[in-house]
Amino acid sequence: MADISGKPRLLIVDDTSQNIHLLMEMLKGEYTISAAINGERALKMAAMNPAPDIILLDIMMPDMDGYEVCAKLKGNEKTKNIPVIFITALTAEENEAKGLELGATDYIMKPFSPAIVKARLRNHLELKKYQSQLEELVKERTKEIELAHQELERYNQTLAAKIEERTRELTTAHALLVEAEKMAALGQLVAGVAHEINTPTGVALTSASYLAEKRDKFAKKYEARLMTKEDLEKFLMICQESTEIILLNIMRASDLIKSFKQVAVDQSSEQSRIFNMKEYMEQILLSLSPKLRSQQHKITLNCDKDIEINSFPGAVSQVMTNLLMNSLIHAYQENDQGKISINISKNAGNVIIEYGDDGIGISEEHLNKIYEPFFTTKRGAGGTGLGLNIVYNIVMQKLGGIIRCSSKMGKGTVFVIEIPGERRSDCG
Repeated sequence: MADISGKPRLLIVDDTSQNIHLLMEMLKGEYTISAAINGERALKMAAMNPAPDIILLDIMMPDMDGYEVCAKLKGNEKTKNIPVIFITALTAEENEAKGLELGATDYIMKPFSPAIVKARLRNHLELKKYQSQLEELVKERTKEIELAHQELERYNQTLAAKIEERTRELTTAHALLVEAEKMAALGQLVAGVAHEINTPTGVALTSASYLAEKRDKFAKKYEARLMTKEDLEKFLMICQESTEIILLNIMRASDLIKSFKQVAVDQSSEQSRIFNMKEYMEQILLSLSPKLRSQQHKITLNCDKDIEINSFPGAVSQVMTNLLMNSLIHAYQENDQGKISINISKNAGNVIIEYGDDGIGISEEHLNKIYEPFFTTKRGAGGTGLGLNIVYNIVMQKLGGIIRCSSKMGKGTVFVIEIPGERRSDCG
């Protein structure tokens, strides 16, 4: 946005040399300024490289007036994104409306007020800079999502062979691993990857769409000159939240792919790390907020801020995501206002996660089947029978812990997960 001096480039177009001189004196030191005394010269200068960052354009000029110049600027691929501010003594609303319809961003009335001229220029340059950064960020995040999908497709092509190899290794392992191996069938893991990766990528795409919608509404308010400071602050807050959600879910998608690879093959490649449980759980809830916002349920997190764990954060994230999605799909009916609690504590070096909902509960006949692959009571209505099976495999194999479930019909369901606070060598 700036030249080698660090100053923004400003093009002043006016057939009156006194006006050009006045504006140059007013703005010298803040901008690298060039000037044109007619529309034809202005069009040539605007198309040069480097192009101006912003243009002050007089309306009343001979041969080619400011309206025609603006129309040609906006019709040229090289110059269409340069902000144009009209400078004029015309006060009729139809004149102002005509300029805005042609693509101008603002009007400055003659005689000039230095404070207004400087403020308008600064505001539009900052908005242009922010819009450019936002567009680049959306492009970058979209590319990362596409790369994640490509990696998933490549992984699916080789997963069958890796599962077969891992299955042979598990037949000679500890009795607990033998039991887990029965649940790690080829179809379960192949379908599980596609099922689970859909959540973070879907959240990221939803957030990107939400951001685009808000951007369009913001632009319309701005073009209609109805924008307030509160509108701008609200839009900036939405941009910050949405970009954080997009980035977090793209990173989660990568963690999920790595996590599934290590359920299927030797788990020596991924490194564990120390992370704060409370902060990480809050990040998980944030990443799921677009989905959770569509529901009426209240989620309560109780966790001491000092609890830290040396483990696999992607695996913990996947477990909590599956439990939350399981509650949303199975525990509640439409329009229910449920309560979900997540209580985390530490005992004798182990971290205990107690997850509970107050939904419809699980019948006794189904309670001993919930970890079986493809078992679901919501076939065709959002349930695949993979969610809790994946939770079981991750807790038992990846995290080296244990999981227990208790439930009563009409009273809700509670899962208690106990995992080591320090990664054990036999857990991968």
